[in-house]
Amino acid sequence: MKKRITILFCIIALFTPICASPVISESIFVNIDLNIKYIDPGSGNFEQDAKSPVLKPSVGVKGNMLYLMDGCYGCMLSLVSANGEEVYSEYVEFGTDIIELPEYLSGEYEIRLVRGDICFYGMIGLS
Repeated sequence: MKKRITILFCIIALFTPICASPVISESIFVNIDLNIKYIDPGSGNFEQDAKSPVLKPSVGVKGNMLYLMDGCYGCMLSLVSANGEEVYSEYVEFGTDIIELPEYLSGEYEIRLVRGDICFYGMIGLS
């Protein structure tokens, strides 16, 4: 009997840290599909095609919360409306994992993450 109890406690001890670890589930937000453009430093205009492979940042959205998973540090984040007006802008500091956007923002926006001469962009819907 003691042997069974000992085995039961060992099994519980092995699985407890796994079950208790905080993990951001991808089911709680929608991943944003980001594209890449290079910015021509002379003109400030976007070029259509990326010149070489680049690791894209990983960003998710739920409501007015942005979840920054990979490669977002050191980027300038901005939201641009359909008429081209920049409605929100923030520099992403090291250690920033979640950005709460203002509640007055709702609808469809283009999200831009600019790092140097590279712009990662995609469409997001805020509610």
